[in-house]
Amino acid sequence: MKTSQKIIVLYIILMIGCIFFLVIDASIKAKTTQKKEIITLPPFSVIVAEKDADVHIIQSDSNYVALEKNEEIMPDIKLFNVINDTLHVYKGARMFVNCNKLKSIKGKHAFWTGIDKFNTDSLEIDLSGGKFYFNSEDEMLKIDYIELTTRDSAFVRFQLIENKRINIKAEDKSNIELLGLYDEISGILKGKSKLKNDNNYRILHLERVE
Repeated sequence: MKTSQKIIVLYIILMIGCIFFLVIDASIKAKTTQKKEIITLPPFSVIVAEKDADVHIIQSDSNYVALEKNEEIMPDIKLFNVINDTLHVYKGARMFVNCNKLKSIKGKHAFWTGIDKFNTDSLEIDLSGGKFYFNSEDEMLKIDYIELTTRDSAFVRFQLIENKRINIKAEDKSNIELLGLYDEISGILKGKSKLKNDNNYRILHLERVE
């Protein structure tokens, strides 16, 4: 091999090594600068996921939030506040909301709203855009009544839920997936809204309105 070719090969190897080092270094820094913080909250039963918020809701004996944020890329901004009976969650961190009572969830174009293993008698869900997941990985959740309102191309998936009745009002290209067991599914689908299920219901009363 000529000397010039050796120099080119060595240069390429050096460049690849530098890129690999920079990627690994950035990954390590991201992990080491990520901070988790736990904050106790006053009682609340309503959660509002504001625009671009990342919210994970967990049933617990007490009320608190666990925050995951990267101090290097996120300034010190307001991430949440509790007003009367309502917890407002803002963008800027992945937030794990632990609470013992939940009667209503509102999403305002949130990046992600998810509920894991939360049993309750009734729940009102009102979503404007964003993604909403209600699921359990290993056990069937029991909820007697769900009132679901969606708009602005909201995406909703229920999984591993045993429900006596769900009433739906979907509009503006909403996309709803109901996986689980349902005694009765009722409501209105407007425009190009879609409802997907696996014939997992006993009674179906749905009206399609263009």
